[in-house]
Amino acid sequence: MAIYKRYNTRRKKVSARVVVPLVCIAIVFALTVWLGAYLGNKASGGEPLYTGKATDDGESGVLAPLSEKSIHGEYVLPDDLAEYVAPDEDTWASTWLYANGEACFATDTDAMLGRDTHGLPTLASFDIDCGTTGLFEVTCVFADDLVKDIITEYERALICEFLASGLDEAVLVFEDVTEENYKDALDFAENISGAAVVCVPYEMLRSQEFFSAAAEKGLTLALMADGVKAAELESDIETYAFYFTKYNLRIVLSNNDTELAEILSANTLLNYQFKGEA
Repeated sequence: MAIYKRYNTRRKKVSARVVVPLVCIAIVFALTVWLGAYLGNKASGGEPLYTGKATDDGESGVLAPLSEKSIHGEYVLPDDLAEYVAPDEDTWASTWLYANGEACFATDTDAMLGRDTHGLPTLASFDIDCGTTGLFEVTCVFADDLVKDIITEYERALICEFLASGLDEAVLVFEDVTEENYKDALDFAENISGAAVVCVPYEMLRSQEFFSAAAEKGLTLALMADGVKAAELESDIETYAFYFTKYNLRIVLSNNDTELAEILSANTLLNYQFKGEA
């Protein structure tokens, strides 16, 4: 996760050394806004993986599923994605798109901003004979106010560019979502054009308010199962069966956690994916 410094200084006369960086920031901000809008329009022409908002089924008064598709993801390193061959037609390639404040693939967004993309795999890596799902670690909603708007537009531009490529789906990973800030994460995701899933810490499974807010926005959800024990997952699948079935809830497993994968498979919940180290 990228770290952004806070600046607490007394007011003083603005010098040229301060003005020039601020002008540069303004230029970068304007460029990312323009690029984000351009790529957003380009991405909107594709067929979304998840369609429409949750609806009432007209009889029971409960929400219909947000998604009809299930994914069994297998983690693939970004450098290995172009050569990846899925073991069966139900397996998707799961990889990192953006982590620790840096893109894992070469993008036009970074190139236009003067960032070094040498040696990174290209977006053509997603043009393979299986579905591709990418993890994108969103940092802007937690950033310092001084740079928050700039990082927001930059990360939005990157996501739009990824979704306009051969990528089938982006999973927006929010590492620090709580009851206090989940609305910021949902608002950011709502403004992304294309197939994006909101991934939050496992503890949010207990928040009815969070799921209600996500359903109102028509967002599909995933939970990071880092540190979750097998007994806890088994119990939660029964306790929160509504969320798992009606919301087609995704579970993101770390480090090839086969024990949890076996539990999900035994419960016919083939809607999970692996993630390696970011």
